[in-house]
This record gives sequence, C-alpha cells and structure tokens, in this order.
Amino acid sequence: MARNIYCFAISLLLLAVVVVPSRASSTELWQSGISLIPYPQEVQAGGEDFVFGGHVSIIVDNGAGSQVKFAADELARMLDEEFGVEGAAGAGVPLVRLTTSGAPEVVGEQGYVLETFADSVIIRAATPQGMFYGVQTLAQLVKPARGGWAIQGLKIVDWPNIPQR
Repeated sequence: MARNIYCFAISLLLLAVVVVPSRASSTELWQSGISLIPYPQEVQAGGEDFVFGGHVSIIVDNGAGSQVKFAADELARMLDEEFGVEGAAGAGVPLVRLTTSGAPEVVGEQGYVLETFADSVIIRAATPQGMFYGVQTLAQLVKPARGGWAIQGLKIVDWPNIPQR
C-alpha cells in the first residue's frame, strides 16, 4: 500500500514537472519573457510598447474614491521601490490612467482591462478591487529597456475564475 502511494506521488510530481512548464512556455507572454501570476483570461500581444524613464504621471478619475486613490498610491510605491521610477499624480507624458469607466461587463467586480499605448497605459475596472488587481498586473509587466523601462504593447482582459480571489 505504501509503495502504491509512493509511486502515485512520484507520478504526480513528474507530471507537474513536465506539463506545467510546457503549458506556460506556450503562451504569448511567456515567449516574450513575461511571467504573470495569475495568468490573465485574455491577452492580445501587439501594438506599441509603453516606454518610460525615471518619471510617470498617474491620474485617476475626478471624484475617484479613496480605494482607487489607494491603488494609484500603491502603483507609485511599487514603481519607486522596484524600479526607481517616480510615480506622481497629475497629467503629463508618460502617463498611467486608472479609470472606473468603460470596463466591459465581462470583467465583473474583480476584473480589469489593461491596455498599452506609446505614451500611456490605461487600466479600466468597474470597481476599486478590479483596479487593485490591474495595478498588480501592471507592476509585473515592467521590463528593462534602453534608457529606462518598458511595458510590451498588449491588451489584457482579466477576471477571476472563482467568485473570490
């Protein structure tokens, strides 16, 4: 009996070692050198890369609540601590815009849309929770580039597989 359990455990381990990396390596992001956790529901690679140096402007909607402002502050903190980039409130280029308007219904309460352009990144979410998750994804996308940092041209639409993350 113990031997059967041991063989079963070894088989599961081998399966995980072989199958999981091959699945991850088949995604567009993985092939581009980007590993996201959790992996988004929809990813469209392409478009212009968002390239920036030591400063990024971060704006939120007029009248944004304290939770959306928290997401903006958290983004500024992560950019500073992880990449040495100053993220400051106010308009300017390059720009990260956090908005609670225009998110498709499919993202629900905890999802978001993240889209890059040459001079900006826009994260759209229906709720502050979705905004927070979009900001977490954005921080994972930053990669070194000539003269600063870049986020690959892409569009991500993500929402949880389960009711609570």
